[in-house]
Amino acid sequence: MSLTLAWSPLLLVLLLAAAGVGAWWAYRRTVPALAVQHRLLLAGLRFVTLALLLFLLAQPVLRSVVETEHPPVVVVLVDDSRSLDLPAPDGAVFAGSVPDAVRAVMPRISSELEGLDVRAFRFGDDVRAIDPSATADSLTFDRPRTDLSRALDEAHAVEAPAAVVLVSDGRYNTGRNPALRADRYPVPVFTLTVGDTTRHRDVIAARLLTNELAYRNVELPFDVGLRHFGFPGATVQVTLSDGTGVLDRAVLELPSSDGETSVSLQTTPKDPGIVRYTVAVTRLDGERTWSNNEVSVGVRVVDSRRRVLLVASAPSPDLSSIRSHLESDPDLSIEQRTQKAPGEYYEGALPDPATMDLLVLVGFPGREASADDVSRIRGAAQEGTPLLYLLDRTSDLRAAQSLGDALPASPRAIRPGFTETTFVPTAAGRRHPSTLELLESVRDPAARLAPLDASNAEWIVTPDAEVLASPRIRGIDLPDPLLAVRRRGASRSAVVLASGLWRWRIAPESVDEGPAAHAALLDGLLRWLSAPEDDRPVRVRPVSRSFDGSDPVRFVGQVYDDAAQPVSDAVVEVRIALPGGEERSLDLQPLGTGRYSGVVATLEEGSYDYTAVATREGAVLGEDRGSFAVEPLTIEYLDTRADPALMAVVAQRTGGAVLPASADGLRRGLEDRGLLEPRVLTSESTLRLWHIAPLLAALLVLLTLEWFLRKRRGLV
Repeated sequence: MSLTLAWSPLLLVLLLAAAGVGAWWAYRRTVPALAVQHRLLLAGLRFVTLALLLFLLAQPVLRSVVETEHPPVVVVLVDDSRSLDLPAPDGAVFAGSVPDAVRAVMPRISSELEGLDVRAFRFGDDVRAIDPSATADSLTFDRPRTDLSRALDEAHAVEAPAAVVLVSDGRYNTGRNPALRADRYPVPVFTLTVGDTTRHRDVIAARLLTNELAYRNVELPFDVGLRHFGFPGATVQVTLSDGTGVLDRAVLELPSSDGETSVSLQTTPKDPGIVRYTVAVTRLDGERTWSNNEVSVGVRVVDSRRRVLLVASAPSPDLSSIRSHLESDPDLSIEQRTQKAPGEYYEGALPDPATMDLLVLVGFPGREASADDVSRIRGAAQEGTPLLYLLDRTSDLRAAQSLGDALPASPRAIRPGFTETTFVPTAAGRRHPSTLELLESVRDPAARLAPLDASNAEWIVTPDAEVLASPRIRGIDLPDPLLAVRRRGASRSAVVLASGLWRWRIAPESVDEGPAAHAALLDGLLRWLSAPEDDRPVRVRPVSRSFDGSDPVRFVGQVYDDAAQPVSDAVVEVRIALPGGEERSLDLQPLGTGRYSGVVATLEEGSYDYTAVATREGAVLGEDRGSFAVEPLTIEYLDTRADPALMAVVAQRTGGAVLPASADGLRRGLEDRGLLEPRVLTSESTLRLWHIAPLLAALLVLLTLEWFLRKRRGLV
């Protein structure tokens, strides 16, 4: 036992001497005068207090070293995983049962280790202690995974192990590579290899990649990955079905070498809704199992044909140009209403706006608009029906004020007349998905597009709206809104606060880029407005809700902009929360048309949460969250061959030996390596005295006692 200080002992002695002198000096004379014995008592208390304080400030550490002798401990690890008891396709057990062989060799190992301190464990995905005298009876061969590295770690955690005996097939499917763990393993490992060395023939539908969201009457591709073993040159048929029949099929010849082969299938969805597609591969005679010959996926099919209510305050060139553009889209069903008189329209009564997928107002409401119709349209917009408002010379701005907060901008000060202006995209407009197509077709809209007519009214923009374009009048850029959009909860709306878009449409292609700009602006606005609110812009999911632990976890994803258009140049990062608070990051690789894919190495069994974030040029496009499970479904059945080479590597790198099937020579090997001698273990303990509560309490008591005695005797 020894005592060490943070200070030099000489320094501590000098400080203690100074404390003694100081204590004597403090009480050599007192007011009022005290008897000598009282002054000596107070000086002694002062000195002891200062001495204890200086001692604790020196950070004293009391160290003790204890040596103990331990008998040698031998740890026996027995593989208890399913791969050693693999059932045949008909449910029978293989001839020459591996479990029987393991149970037969365990008494022989016990005999070789007789008289030693033996600790026995069975392991699979975890490690469990068992009775060394009844090892054979404790084995069930039902563990869903094999983690050899964890078993070795648990063996080393046993106090003073001299050696480890490992009985296994050497096939691990969870955790670290045991060969790497063996490089730094502190005790010899004696390995005994059991199990089947035959690879089983099989064809597996291992991967299915497709879009999570599909559109009716638009081709939907499927990318299928087949893993195959032992069927060189075999012809297989891969079919795609949806429960009503086969939709597509492909016939291919498997390569001569084992591995993975890809095949592409496609179909065109006809009906909207959730459709479950199944890909199946031919069942071949001699396969290990047929349960992995199919894989299914659910796809949401959206009806892309939308009902559009086009309401105009009066016939106008803008109405004609917009109507023509809408009619050019076969996925739009258009119902037009042109105001004739209050509550009356040339085409008939106004249908219920709440039943429509999109509302387009051209100059509406005008002077003839009824308050009831305006209220119905405002209510539908507030309930979530997308609304596009286009200003026209026939617009009544006082009536437009009654649309209230259904629009992203409303007139605050109404002034008559219009002023010619040019269309200038703002910084937000150059990033917003509704105007990206316009800017791709026309690089400089302000210089190359025909002027528009902006209202002289003053418009106020709601706080949650974005101004995508502003006017430039007589060469001066104004902060007023010309194009504004808003996304509020489940509702989307947009306003074009200028008339004359028809000029873009009728301009000759050779003179102006207007026709392309007219179509691009309207297409962008309509797509953004009609994008389903419940469809996430970033959709990342694992290809299965649960994984067999031997396979890597594969993620697929799609990234869309706010107009539901695929984004192919995004950076998609998936962060997986691991046990213990750690994270594993994965960057998905683009596959084109907004699809992404990525693989993360094998994960341990359990439930995982993940977060996927998509960015483009530093801007966040959106994120997705989800969870998946890694389950012991067939992990032990995918590769059941014993791996004697790995077992030999573990034995060699740890200084152990490879045992024969009978386990003969185990004791001799331990003796030759001097592993049966008792071990002397040294343990060291440290005690930081300045952390000891009684010493701190004593310091407080001494200070209190001195203060009390001074007050008692009236000292100043």
